[in-house]
Amino acid sequence: MLLDLLASRDALAEIRRHLLSILGVLPTEFAKLTLGAVIHLVEAEEEEEEEEEEEEEELHAISLAFLDETQLGMAEERSWTWEGARRFHEESDDEERSEPWDEMMAGKHVHRAEDSWDQLSEDVDRYLQGRS
Repeated sequence: MLLDLLASRDALAEIRRHLLSILGVLPTEFAKLTLGAVIHLVEAEEEEEEEEEEEEEELHAISLAFLDETQLGMAEERSWTWEGARRFHEESDDEERSEPWDEMMAGKHVHRAEDSWDQLSEDVDRYLQGRS
């Protein structure tokens, strides 16, 4: 699961980079929608704290908690647990882990990115169907 999470984090970053690279060649209507999707991808990858103005990576923070719990589980010859990952996250003094666990696990930024992507996809489909 940890490897899947890290792969997802890396995939989101790659999608963001690709969308930014093609932004200039898109028709204006799609460039606007693409930029909106990119904004949500950035928020999913890292969120800026208003009070501390520190960047926080939603997926990165989850990965760290899973990794910590997995390492402890291996040392204790057991598998990791969700509760253990939560405990590592909540007890950490690391600024990257300051977002509440429940909010982070809800994936609010990931869901916003997904919704933007779905809207962009639907608009592109309608556009292409209208041209054929």
